[in-house]
Amino acid sequence: MFLYLSKTYVEVYGKIFGKWIGKIASLLYLFYLYYLSSVLLREIGDFFTTQIMVETPFQMIMIMFLLTNLIGVRVRIRSNLPYSDYLFSMDRYAAFLFNYLSCTSNKIRFLEKA
Repeated sequence: MFLYLSKTYVEVYGKIFGKWIGKIASLLYLFYLYYLSSVLLREIGDFFTTQIMVETPFQMIMIMFLLTNLIGVRVRIRSNLPYSDYLFSMDRYAAFLFNYLSCTSNKIRFLEKA
């Protein structure tokens, strides 16, 4: 793939496999992406309607997530990557702090009982 950095997947498939087989492979790839995204959207909608937002209609939850993803694609995901790196490191520190504080509070309770 490093040979074709300026090309899309569809163009790369056409270049590697030829004109007709490349188009068929591209259509299969695009169909698979469409199928995978629809299944994932359905799973998210099912989870939210059964666990979190019970009285919200299923279609509204799916539309909400679809619009969120479309906006993310529209403004480019690359602009969000540094922010996600920052949040990931903050999550690790928060998890460490939570575990440390919960262990020390359990030790203090144990010592108070003795």
